[in-house]
Amino acid sequence: MRIGVLVCILILAVTLSLFPPASAAVKGQLVLGLGSSWENQYIFSPFVAYNGSAFLMWYNGENKNGVISVGLATSLDGISWIRYPQNPVLRVGSVGEWDHGSVLGASILYEGAIYKMWYSGKAQSGTSSTISIGYATSSDGIHWTKYAGNPVFAAGPDYDRNGVLYPAVISLGSSYVMYYLGDNGTTALANSTDGTHWTRIAQITWPSQDWDKSRHTFHGVLKTSQGYLMAYHGQGTTALQIGFASSTNGIEWTPYPGNPVITYNFPSSGFDNAFVYMPMVIAVGDSYYVYYTGSSTSQILDGIGLAILPASQYPVPEFSSVGLAGIIAVAVSVVCINLGRRFSRVHHPEKKLQRFI
Repeated sequence: MRIGVLVCILILAVTLSLFPPASAAVKGQLVLGLGSSWENQYIFSPFVAYNGSAFLMWYNGENKNGVISVGLATSLDGISWIRYPQNPVLRVGSVGEWDHGSVLGASILYEGAIYKMWYSGKAQSGTSSTISIGYATSSDGIHWTKYAGNPVFAAGPDYDRNGVLYPAVISLGSSYVMYYLGDNGTTALANSTDGTHWTRIAQITWPSQDWDKSRHTFHGVLKTSQGYLMAYHGQGTTALQIGFASSTNGIEWTPYPGNPVITYNFPSSGFDNAFVYMPMVIAVGDSYYVYYTGSSTSQILDGIGLAILPASQYPVPEFSSVGLAGIIAVAVSVVCINLGRRFSRVHHPEKKLQRFI
């Protein structure tokens, strides 16, 4: 009997070790700091693409006049970056055009030897502004041609009536889906067959946790072979931090139980010691590379950071901890319990009568 119990305990221990381990939120590192001229005030909202051998980052830069443009940087390892010398690669439109105030929040796909960009454009008129989403194409990711029919997606009648911004576009093969922000940080979803004509589908919501009980906002979505992984920032009783959620269909989302996954670097004096936000995630080998915006208490060290997380720790879909390991663990537990009960009936016959008393 003792040998059987010991074997059960050993099997159960080994099985439980197969579960993804929980871990504390990590802190990232600065990979791109403030530049000069067009990006000397803030840099934020990175979008990174990895082709298997090199990384490309399109990011927002803001000058002291409040004008935001899109720049490009490249890297061989995703950590050390070189800015394109003729930045910015996407500039504001002419006075009176729909994007003459700022261009920001780029989302890029590479299809058929063409880079396709969806981005937010801002038009300013006095104290009021309009934010819409436009489309541009490029053969090299540097020289962009704006679509003549821009904007391709504008403010709607309800949850996005005051503007649409920060698109995240995913290709489904014969169609596209776009996550975007509407009023007051509302997350919504639209679809398109050609990337230029979009139809609203629905608002997207997901449960809050303690760390983001005040608010949370999506910023990046990654499609995997198993489902979808969302990176988002949220705030509870402390400053903004970054969490994950997963989904099987891209509409219903389950937050990672161990959120937040990335936190700010307080009390250091680094670029992200105040809060972290605007994340996006890509898959590189067996890791997730999460690029995000960091803000410091001094507000002069803001920049773009990177945290590298093991993909095995964040299973998709739905962050279910009861996979094969869970099934085995439950089965082993049931077997052990039954063995224990059988032993009790054999060696303690008086206990057989307890069920009838």
